[in-house]
Amino acid sequence: MSFYQIDILTALSGGLNVVPLYVIFLLESGLYTFKKKIGLVNLRLYVSLKLFCFNAMQQRKNVIFVVSVGSLLLCLKLTADLKRWPRAQNELPTIKSLYMSEVMTFINEGSPITDLTNLEQKEEIILRKNISESLYKLAPNVFDAVPEEFLPKFRNPCWRSQLSGEGGLMTSPPLKCLPYFFLAGMPKSGTTDVHDKLHTHPQVFRARVKEPHWWTRKRFTGTSVLQYIGGQSINIAKQLVKGSDPSIIMGDSSASTFWDNIKWRQFFPQENIGPPHVNAEVISTVLPKSQIIVTFRDPTARLFSDFHYFNKHDYDKGPSIFHSQVKEYLRRFKSCLANKKDNRTCAYDLQTESKVRASIGLYSVYLRDWLKVFPRDQIKVIRLEDWQTNCTQMLPQLFEFLQLRKLDSTDIKKKCRRHPSNVNKRPTKQMLPETKQLLKEFYRPFNVELAQLLNDDKYLWEDSAL
Repeated sequence: MSFYQIDILTALSGGLNVVPLYVIFLLESGLYTFKKKIGLVNLRLYVSLKLFCFNAMQQRKNVIFVVSVGSLLLCLKLTADLKRWPRAQNELPTIKSLYMSEVMTFINEGSPITDLTNLEQKEEIILRKNISESLYKLAPNVFDAVPEEFLPKFRNPCWRSQLSGEGGLMTSPPLKCLPYFFLAGMPKSGTTDVHDKLHTHPQVFRARVKEPHWWTRKRFTGTSVLQYIGGQSINIAKQLVKGSDPSIIMGDSSASTFWDNIKWRQFFPQENIGPPHVNAEVISTVLPKSQIIVTFRDPTARLFSDFHYFNKHDYDKGPSIFHSQVKEYLRRFKSCLANKKDNRTCAYDLQTESKVRASIGLYSVYLRDWLKVFPRDQIKVIRLEDWQTNCTQMLPQLFEFLQLRKLDSTDIKKKCRRHPSNVNKRPTKQMLPETKQLLKEFYRPFNVELAQLLNDDKYLWEDSAL
């Protein structure tokens, strides 16, 4: 029975006196009492039967279809479910609205969705082609709002939505733009300085906020895609509308983008092997041509700097407090592994389970996830230690990576002489030698993996002065 037949059956049910035998059979099967297992095709039928039962019970004309106690109880249950539907003026919901409500309940509850028999049905649920149901569940607000194609005349991903004005006439809506590049991490690894020097190039336009943290945090707390776009792309959109250089670009410099997936357990609570999807996959799906820049720093030094940046402690007690918190984190990580979880799962699970953010230093875990969804040539990795000593060589490399106009060496030197940004000036004592040893041993296997991924032994940080 097709969806259209079901819809017609439901629409006419108020005036029918006889119910086709196949409907009775379907009711008798009891299949629809197990909503979470029926799949999307049967879900559509379930919704139609729910409306059918409601009409029949209300008008009391179609009692012939209640041929057993099981059918009666099922119909009573469906009718009771429908009466709880919030509707204005007791207006019965449409099949489409009720169906989509059931679908979103499935998605939000993490229930399995099966029986996607054709592309039309799949598009109706996840609203985008070639996106799995579980990935859609992680970012429905993104997939619903971002188009599959952008205006070809601009290098930055921009589009205009189709809006109608007064009298049905088409108006020219504001230009909307998403980032062309992401300066994606890591915190306390020079991202602010790299951000400032990148934006000295005349083809790079500043977003309104350097670190909106939208892809990792704000989109889960009520900030919509359009709010994010409106705040971030206003500068570049104005220039593109005016007919400025179509090759100008805009980026997002949130240092959390590369590693922060702290919300993943809310969507996949039963997973035992780490998140099935991370933010990198969301970004790669809607912005597959994104250029990703990542700054790494000796993870031991990064953690100590991070600790002092976000915590104020007595000058003398700081190193001992840091030491005790590091020991507690290492204990938690070891306990996580003992529970038959792997390094990746523990890295993501412990991102917010400690007062020291040691999980951020497990660079190889995050880089491996990004390399699963982005080509290697779209990810530019630099070390803070190299950036600090050789800006004049590395800044042109970043400009080239972003396909920006080449600048002369004198201009590059001038830009690199700018005072480094966001340097922590709070006085601190050096970390205790025993703390340093614990962290060096903990991070060593991850550094080895990182060096192998990047084919560069510099990422072992054996030359670190810390």
